[in-house]
Amino acid sequence: MLFERSVGLRKLISSWSFGLGAIAVMGLQFIRYQKVAETIENPDYLQQEQEILSALKLRNTAPNFGFKNLIADLTYLEFIQYYGDKSARKATGYSLSPEYFELIANHDPQFTQAYLTLSTANSVYAGKPDQTVNLMNQVLNAESLPSKNSHLMWTLKAMDESIFLGDIPAAKESYEQAADLVLKQDDARFNQQYDLATLKSAQVIRQKAQFLATKPDPTKTQINAWQSVLPNVVKQSEKQEIRDRIKSLEAKLAE
Repeated sequence: MLFERSVGLRKLISSWSFGLGAIAVMGLQFIRYQKVAETIENPDYLQQEQEILSALKLRNTAPNFGFKNLIADLTYLEFIQYYGDKSARKATGYSLSPEYFELIANHDPQFTQAYLTLSTANSVYAGKPDQTVNLMNQVLNAESLPSKNSHLMWTLKAMDESIFLGDIPAAKESYEQAADLVLKQDDARFNQQYDLATLKSAQVIRQKAQFLATKPDPTKTQINAWQSVLPNVVKQSEKQEIRDRIKSLEAKLAE
């Protein structure tokens, strides 16, 4: 009996040591990020961006010790700090948004609230709607069960697919998925007794899918969307990419 208790105690101590070690590693990563992101008197924002990028890449490949959700939570808090640093964003733009998005998607596909923010940041401010759609697909395909706001994720994906990428068939399918999910979520809450707000929401989303079924020309909408993104992008190479895309769409519209 004494031997069994001794073995059990050793296992418990080992388990606690492992967990504390994992938390310590993640804590060191978080402290490193905080030091990188600190506001200093004469900040070198370009250097800070490179150091943050290195920290994010390291975290994305480092062992998670079973604390995936915690890593996703910490990363999202860091993203909010990154996103809100207006002085730094004027200098470097929002080009690390895809890195934050990918890291969180890899660690917690159910973190819906984060993706609703990251989607807008990545598409409208970083000018990467194609990456947003790919990452949204990764998250939605990895969901074991639809979350409370899954329909909003499908809706945002549909908007990126239609107004930025001009992929009307994909956008139509996304809107249909969103409408179905609104009703499914209501099923679970009210045993298939839909309330008026739910029916109205599903109807509005379904109407968007029906409109896209008419195969409208999205070119003018795409031009306006990309023009709205252009002021948010800082890097000249990325700005030129967007200008070239706008010129191509304008040429298509003039045909």
